[in-house]
Amino acid sequence: MTYAKKVKTMPSIAVLHANFEILGGGEYLCCILASMLKQRGFDIRIYTATPVDKEKIRQLFGISLDNIDIIIHKNELERKLYSRFHGRLVGLDV
Repeated sequence: MTYAKKVKTMPSIAVLHANFEILGGGEYLCCILASMLKQRGFDIRIYTATPVDKEKIRQLFGISLDNIDIIIHKNELERKLYSRFHGRLVGLDV
């Protein structure tokens, strides 16, 4: 009889940020959070509405986003994630 060995996996974490068109303080915090969680073994995905230039972030912030998935959900994020009229986060069903 064989027994399957339990493999402990770290949970997945989604980091949500509306866009990366202009790189500033919010983008820095998003990237440093994702990077630090990845270093601790978590499976990280960044959801955003705009492309992310990983090399530009490395040069500007000194943060590596290697091995971090970046998912672009332009329509979903524009509609569900960020309400510009009220300036607050709203529900996201991704």
